Amino acid sequence: MKLEQLMQQILSARILPWLIAAAAAAVLAAVHILEAHGWTPCQLCLEQRIPYWVGASVALTAAIAAVPRFNLMFVSSLLMALAAASFLVGIGLAIQHMGVEQHWWRSTCSGGGTKSIADMLASIGKKPIVACDEKRPFLFGLTLTNYNLIVSAILTVLAASIPVRKIAGRLK
Repeated sequence: MKLEQLMQQILSARILPWLIAAAAAAVLAAVHILEAHGWTPCQLCLEQRIPYWVGASVALTAAIAAVPRFNLMFVSSLLMALAAASFLVGIGLAIQHMGVEQHWWRSTCSGGGTKSIADMLASIGKKPIVACDEKRPFLFGLTLTNYNLIVSAILTVLAASIPVRKIAGRLK
């Protein structure tokens, strides 16, 4: 099988939704594993996971709709447009978080300390809160927010390619 044929098969409306759902699930698994090993997320980090949960769920539903037994390709294309919109929201959240990390703008999110004894007692046994404006390089000098922006952009383009190709008549 030629490389071109393999790429056409991977980018097909029947295969790509499965890959997008798997990629989004892999990102979620990775951040949960990091968290289990001591990486404490801030509030904006937690919010950045929402588009992945939505996008993975919608892409999985689109993948099921594209199964030959159901053959709901129009529905699958619409669902992939929704998945692309979800990942587009992820881009916006990543840009917002990057701006907070770089101190381009302020955020209501803070890792601030306790204000009263009641707050201090309530926080016992809970994970520490990390400030959203605390820039924490992760790998190669980039933060997880930077990687989130990159991955969200890739998933947006891939997910949007299905409805765009469907509209253009290049997808059957």
